[in-house]
Amino acid sequence: MRIQQWIQAATLAAAAGGTAGTAGASEPPLDALPTFEAVYAASWKGLKLGEIVLELKREGEYCYRYRSTAKPRAMVRMFYGEPQETSHFCLVDGEVKPVRFVYDHGEDSFELDFDSIEGEVRGAGQTRELPDNAQDRFGMHQAVRAWIMSQAPEPPEGDYVFTMVEDDRMAEYTLRVTGEEQVKVPAGRYDSFLLERVDDRKINRFENHLDLDFAYEVKGCARFRCNYMNHHHGAGAVFRIIPTKIKTITELGVPQVIERFAELRSGLVLVTGPTGSGKSTTLAALIDYV
Repeated sequence: MRIQQWIQAATLAAAAGGTAGTAGASEPPLDALPTFEAVYAASWKGLKLGEIVLELKREGEYCYRYRSTAKPRAMVRMFYGEPQETSHFCLVDGEVKPVRFVYDHGEDSFELDFDSIEGEVRGAGQTRELPDNAQDRFGMHQAVRAWIMSQAPEPPEGDYVFTMVEDDRMAEYTLRVTGEEQVKVPAGRYDSFLLERVDDRKINRFENHLDLDFAYEVKGCARFRCNYMNHHHGAGAVFRIIPTKIKTITELGVPQVIERFAELRSGLVLVTGPTGSGKSTTLAALIDYV
C-alpha cells in the first residue's frame, strides 16, 4: 500500500477555460500556464466551514501570482482566522522558478524571497543557500503541474526532484508518475495521472511492517498523533488531535492528590485507562507541574 495523490487533468481543463477533455487534448506552450480562478467549499462531517478561493494570475509575460485565500464562516473565522498563501514565480524554460512567498496568518505569518542570481533564500530572520530546484510549499503545486504539462499527453518520464523551502526547514521530495486512470468530478470525467512520492522512509517502513506511528503538525493550528495500520478490510489510519497548550492539573479537573505523584522519589506509578480517557494529557500536566 502506498500513499498516493491524484493529479487530475480536470484542473488542466478548467484552467484552460473550463472545457471538458483529456490531459492531452491540447498542449499549452512551455512558456505559459493557463490561468484560472476556482472556489471550493470546505466542510467537516457535513458542517459547512466556508470557502477556499484559488487563483492563478499573470504578473508580466512569464511570471505569475498563485494565491489561496480562506473565507471561513463567522464562528470558524473567530477561532482560525483567514489565512492566505501567495506564491510569486516565473517560468524559465518551462520550469517554475520561485520569486517570493508570503504566508499571512497572524503570529505565524512569514515571507521568503528567492534570489536565483545570488543563490540565496532570505526570510524568517535568516539567509540560506538556495538549493537546486527549490520550491515554496504552495508554488510546488504549479511546479509539478508544469512538469506534467511539459510532456503531455504522455506520462512524464523519470522522477521529479525538488526541495521544499519552509520558514524553518528544507526537505527534499522525489515524485514519480506511476499510472493513469479516469476520474469523475462535478465538472465531468477526465483522464488523470497517479503521482507518488517515492523517497519517504515512512512509506517504505509501512509497506514492510504494515504499521507506522508518527506525529504531524499543522503549524499554528493543531498537532496530531497518527497511526497507519493494516486490518481485515485493508489499510487504515487513525489521527488523534494533540492540544498545543498543556493544561494544568487544576484545569483538567482531576483530584489535587494527583500532584503528589510528581513529588514521589521512588516507586512506580501506572496511569491506565481506555483510549481517549486522558492518559497522555494527565502525564503532560504532571511533567509540566514538575
